[in-house]
Amino acid sequence: MIRRFRSLLRTLKWTAIGLLGFILLYGLLAVTLPRITVNSSHRSPKEGVRIFIASNGVHADFIVPVRTSAINWTQHLPVEWFEAVDRSYGYLAFGWGDKGFYLDTPTWSDLEFGTAFKAVFFLGSAAMHVAYVRFEPVSNDQCRPLVLSEDQYRDLTDYLLDSFARDESGQFLRIDHPGYTPQDRFFDAKGSYSLVNTCNEWTGAGLRRIGVRTGLWTPFAPDVLRNLGE
Repeated sequence: MIRRFRSLLRTLKWTAIGLLGFILLYGLLAVTLPRITVNSSHRSPKEGVRIFIASNGVHADFIVPVRTSAINWTQHLPVEWFEAVDRSYGYLAFGWGDKGFYLDTPTWSDLEFGTAFKAVFFLGSAAMHVAYVRFEPVSNDQCRPLVLSEDQYRDLTDYLLDSFARDESGQFLRIDHPGYTPQDRFFDAKGSYSLVNTCNEWTGAGLRRIGVRTGLWTPFAPDVLRNLGE
């Protein structure tokens, strides 16, 4: 009995040490890697497609025009799929994240242990959050404008399109959930959320893909915005 108790204590001890080490390592990487920039020589062109990177303090999303020469998003996301959207809406916001967080945790007070555990350890599925926006966003500290070349914007549209899961006919898979407002909906997405592959890292990965100056890793919303506008 005493041996078993001592063995349990050793197990708990090394588990606690391992957990503490992981937390310290994660914290160190979360401080340093976002400050290592990639695409450092990037400069926005004077003319091109104007998009926005918007943050609510937790999530950083892409906001793009509904219609450009590269794509008409209504062909993929018809306004009829949304409760209160018409063709006067000029922009779309895209965010990727853990399905459980999106659907079951509208506020932090709604967060449950099971939802967090699944998200952290790759056990949950992913979702795309799409919201129609009527007018061009106002630029401020939490909403940064970014001008992309035509080629960059096409690369971004490919990235966004490829983030959606699709049915056999190629259509996006709508999730049976009302959304947060009459202007937004959720869709099944590719990938799995984790402490490494966060919703903001998805946004940062998109920026890295199209050659925009950003951090080597962007786990949090401020990391995505840090290099924009410089």
